[in-house]
Amino acid sequence: MFRKLLSLFGLGRKRATLIITVPPGRQSCGGLVALDPEGRDLLGGSISVAARADDALARGHGNPSRDAARPYGDPPCGTYVLIAIDSLAAAPESLREEIGNWQLLFEPSEGDAARAESGGRLLLGLHGGRLGEDNRLRATAGGLRMSNGDLETLHRVVTAGDEWRLELREENARMLTSLLSSEPAGTAVDPPIPYSAEARRAIERRGSSPSSDDDSWRSRDDDWRSSRDRDTYSSSGPAVAAAAGAVAGVAAAQEAEAKGGVEEAEEHEVRVMSSEPGGTERASESADSASGTSY
Repeated sequence: MFRKLLSLFGLGRKRATLIITVPPGRQSCGGLVALDPEGRDLLGGSISVAARADDALARGHGNPSRDAARPYGDPPCGTYVLIAIDSLAAAPESLREEIGNWQLLFEPSEGDAARAESGGRLLLGLHGGRLGEDNRLRATAGGLRMSNGDLETLHRVVTAGDEWRLELREENARMLTSLLSSEPAGTAVDPPIPYSAEARRAIERRGSSPSSDDDSWRSRDDDWRSSRDRDTYSSSGPAVAAAAGAVAGVAAAQEAEAKGGVEEAEEHEVRVMSSEPGGTERASESADSASGTSY
């Protein structure tokens, strides 16, 4: 009750925020800024981001209009919470070429992002990947893409200790922005699948262990907001539980495959953003079997 009163008066826990603004149609790049909990700019400017689904991938998965409410569509606008940073440094070269050395995994929280969960948009990935031959950002399988260099810069910022949320907005650009590459995205999946076993466990824990102090889906049923507002509030508890089931299925398939072949042990570093009060993060390293997931 005390936490809810603080939230009502704007005195609750604050998160650092990534704000991504993209133009209607998504034909050109959007911009990302990173703000600390007090609103201070942490990047010294904007980073270019691609937020458009690849037309061929969307069409091949039954979503020719790139409907944001369905997998392989454009990333839905709304608010997300960062739940894990998955290191892909030891992943297959083809995967790293497509999405880079890191993927930041976000849980939908509010707005269109939360409503799209019922259509299968369970997680949002922000990642890197090679540029097109025209030196521009390529489209994605339904996530967000920035250059590998910009992703490394962002990684240093988000691992500084704050809890993070992401706000994705669609607005008319105030200045000219770069067009996306004409080169298509490579083979990828939507929603994104964590590469390492530790990242999968992080999602499973998120879905199965509600935190009493979390201000998102975990306290939705008795939240002080009126029922009129609840349709825009997060329903991501059931969705993350579904995502946990999906990644558990992938893990089981990989384990079965490993028993019939050669199992490789690789080190993966995954920083899992804690849902505990204080916003601390846990860094762990684990020896994971090589992923057999097709990207």
